[in-house]
Amino acid sequence: MSAVTVEFIVPTDRFILGNVLQNGGDVSIELTQFVPIEQTLVPYFWAETADQDAFEQSVRADERVASLIPLDKGPKKKLYQIEWTRNIDHMLAAFREHDLIVEGATGTNETWRFTVRGPDHGNLSAFQQTCADYDIPLEIQRVWKPGKPSAAEYGITDKQREAIEYAFSDGYFNVPRETSLGELGEAVGITGQSFARRLRRGLYSLIKSTVMDKHST
Repeated sequence: MSAVTVEFIVPTDRFILGNVLQNGGDVSIELTQFVPIEQTLVPYFWAETADQDAFEQSVRADERVASLIPLDKGPKKKLYQIEWTRNIDHMLAAFREHDLIVEGATGTNETWRFTVRGPDHGNLSAFQQTCADYDIPLEIQRVWKPGKPSAAEYGITDKQREAIEYAFSDGYFNVPRETSLGELGEAVGITGQSFARRLRRGLYSLIKSTVMDKHST
C-alpha cells in the first residue's frame, strides 16, 4: 500500500461549506486544516473579501452555522473556525469516512479546488463514489504518488500518467480484465474512447522512454 494524491475541482454550489461561505459574495477562501471533533470535522479557513463584516454577518445568519469564530488577522484576510448546527456536509464526512487528508483547498463563488491524499487508489475511488451518491460532481485534474518521479521524466503528461495508474489499479491489465475503458473514462470525467486514446499515448511514451531507451543502449 502506498499513498496517492488527487487534485480535483467541485462546483461551489455542490459543496455545502463552500456554498455557505460564498453566499453569492465575492470571497476568496483557503482552508488550512480540519480538526476532528466527535463525528465531524471542524474547518479552519482564511477568508479574503472587500467587506469582512458583511461576510461574517452573512455566514452567521445561515441556520446551518452554529458558530463562526475569528482567530487571527492578516493584511487582507482573516482566519476563522466554523462549526455546524448538525453534520450536514457530506463531502467533509466523506473525507473522514475514507481516511483522506486534505492537503490544500481554495474556493471562489464558482469552484473549489482540492488536493487530497489517501492510503491508496481504493480509498480515493470509494470517496468519489460516495460523492456521486450525494450528487457531488468531482472533476479530476490529476493523480500522483508523492515522492515518485514526475510524469515529465517518463515523457508523459500528468493526464496520461493518471490514465495508466487508474487502468492498472482498477484491473484493466489483469486477465481477465476487471474493468472497461468506459468505466475508466467515467472515473476521470471523459468518454471511454478519449480514455483509450490517452492511455495508448501514455503507454507509447512510457515504453519509448524506458524499455526502448534501455534497449537502444
